[in-house]
Amino acid sequence: MLASAPQIAPAQLSEMICDDKARLEQQLFGASGAVRQGRGMRGPDALLEVWIEPGSGDWTLVQSYPNGTSCLVAMGEHWEVISQQQEPS
Repeated sequence: MLASAPQIAPAQLSEMICDDKARLEQQLFGASGAVRQGRGMRGPDALLEVWIEPGSGDWTLVQSYPNGTSCLVAMGEHWEVISQQQEPS
């Protein structure tokens, strides 16, 4: 959980929290040991990244913009990495 974010459970995030991209990444990595799991473009001006905390399975969805700002879009629990070779259940 982010040090400067309000103390809320991941599933209760109701407002976007925005900050400088480098500072937000440092908070994600430094405070909780989160690692970037994946990323992709959301239109021409936004990059979405999924950060996970390997020990707890908590995850954070971060959207970054060209101006250097990043925002927490969603948070949750029980992240699971699924093999590409695994059949759908």
